[in-house]
Amino acid sequence: MDDELQGLVARRLDEPDNRAPDVIADPHVATRDMLGELPRTDDVEQPILIPGNPVKLSKVAQGPETRWPWIGEHTDAILHAELGLSDAELDALRAGGVISPVTSPDTAP
Repeated sequence: MDDELQGLVARRLDEPDNRAPDVIADPHVATRDMLGELPRTDDVEQPILIPGNPVKLSKVAQGPETRWPWIGEHTDAILHAELGLSDAELDALRAGGVISPVTSPDTAP
């Protein structure tokens, strides 16, 4: 490695780490609306912090407007609509381990 590159690498390695509390408190992060809040569904008052959209355009949402789906949350509706499967067929697939049950804070092990 040449001396200039070694100097750049050495300077970069000497920079402080940004831990989660540092990022959350960073004024630049706040000014750019880089963190969004989503309400929790498990009766905890403190919201979940999520990354905001780094692309700032006038007609683009800053972040998710709703929470992300739980694993399996829409499986039944999709398989009903797309494949025409009945509830009994879905129950059989679920019992056979072919599709997963819905997971949420209420049903998680």
